[in-house]
Amino acid sequence: MPAQCPSCGTRIAEPARLCPTCAGQFDGGQAPLAIELETYTVHAIAPFSGVWANVVRAYKQDPTPGVADLVEPLFARLLREQTDSLTPILVPVPMAPVRRRERGFSPAERLARSMSRVLGWPHEPHLLSRVRYRRPLRGLSAAERRAEIRGAIVPGPAAIVRAGPSFEGARVLLVDDVLTTGSTLDACAEAIRSIAPTIEITAAVLGATPEGER
Repeated sequence: MPAQCPSCGTRIAEPARLCPTCAGQFDGGQAPLAIELETYTVHAIAPFSGVWANVVRAYKQDPTPGVADLVEPLFARLLREQTDSLTPILVPVPMAPVRRRERGFSPAERLARSMSRVLGWPHEPHLLSRVRYRRPLRGLSAAERRAEIRGAIVPGPAAIVRAGPSFEGARVLLVDDVLTTGSTLDACAEAIRSIAPTIEITAAVLGATPEGER
């Protein structure tokens, strides 16, 4: 298949690029976002809108090498710039088993695994588990999202191994594709702190829904 722009689908000469029109609408060198939630900070490459939203959707739906090669270096740069000398444990937001079967992969796990390989940081995909799924969160209000996700994410099999004084002194970096209201990340943070109350948590996503749309 010829290479296509991951935003608009236009044929392009080289993979891992945007077409000239989309490239002119997206500045990959723009300053990243830092969203302060109640107990942690979420870092994002850019707002989830316009060209970048199209690219992130392409990564989530069909992460062909060209799309991954465009997205993942930007995410690696974000993590390097926003992390100090204390190396974090990369923990992907867990996907419900039924959704994994439907899609065939977890975008958050793919992203965390790639960052672990590129940056040499520890990766723990089984620290959290999704134990309930009733419907997609897309289109729900913030209150509906919180109700839907409440109790759905719990400590996973690796939490039993990790729990202890050494884990309390570690740092966890939650990895997800898009921040909308923060309800899913909040549920993940709550599950982690149920086994390590004082652990430091940050999060990183590809895109963040603009504040007025959350």
